[in-house]
Amino acid sequence: MWSAEGPINDDRDIEKWPRTQTPPGLCEFDGVIADIPICRDRADRIGARPFPSRPREKALDVEEEVPLAAEPWELRRQGCGDQGRHRPAAGLTPRAAQAIAFRLFINAVAKGRSPCSEAPMPLYTPPAFREDRPEILLRLMRGSRLPLLVSNGANGLPDITHLPLLTDGVRIVGHLARANPHWKALRENPRALAIFPGPDGYISPSSYASKAEHHRVVPTWNYEAVHAEGPVEIVEDAARLHEIVSTLTDHHETPRAARWAVSDAPADFIAGQLKGIVGVVLTIEALIGKRKLSQNRPPADRDGALEDVSQDNAALADAMRAAREGN
Repeated sequence: MWSAEGPINDDRDIEKWPRTQTPPGLCEFDGVIADIPICRDRADRIGARPFPSRPREKALDVEEEVPLAAEPWELRRQGCGDQGRHRPAAGLTPRAAQAIAFRLFINAVAKGRSPCSEAPMPLYTPPAFREDRPEILLRLMRGSRLPLLVSNGANGLPDITHLPLLTDGVRIVGHLARANPHWKALRENPRALAIFPGPDGYISPSSYASKAEHHRVVPTWNYEAVHAEGPVEIVEDAARLHEIVSTLTDHHETPRAARWAVSDAPADFIAGQLKGIVGVVLTIEALIGKRKLSQNRPPADRDGALEDVSQDNAALADAMRAAREGN
């Protein structure tokens, strides 16, 4: 992380920095105005267009919800094209969406490339299927049933653990069994990729209207996924572990009528259970999303696939419907 005057090391700095200084230039990231103080030569190198300075604004409290691209700026970065304007989805605070966009933007800038370019992450994403909107990425990550944590392992093979993960758009938290050697490898090489799979399913060419026209169709597989990359911290402190398991439990118990809480169990029992796990906290430095939901098919084919999938795969049908509506 960097700025015109030095590194940004704290989330509170992320919130306050853009609003307490007069920026020498403004850039837009997918509809989010990132008024980050960057030196002009850096801005020119990534294709950002400089704009007049803004008046000094009141410092924001880290918990304050602020509008996402509230000002009616009509800015366009060179080379990005029109990627649309968007607002936070229901249930997502603007601050969380802004935090994701900020990290995506600053990660690209720090590596000396345009934020519009393909992220150097191992996920093949044709333009039709790429998802960069921060509110959608967060929605997909929070809705994923069982993510994967992947890191470099011994003998050229990756270490992979399936585990529940939860994110606020800035950090990803979870825990591993202490008996799982993966956490020790992460302590030695503390960087990982968290993979958040979404709904998926088979798409039969029989559902396409174009099949009756020319038969030049083949099957495919639709799916959604988000990859998040960054440094990992291993947590062994009992208090922080208690917070992690409580947060995960509360999240998954929320839809239930009869909710269970960690505090329902005896304190000494929970203390003993915590000794058998270690926490993991991944700070997001790069995100890439893919939604392969028949966007590349003609409208009639897309409608036919959606109708067919709706018969036995409601989750995928909902995803395809949302994508068709631009959500």
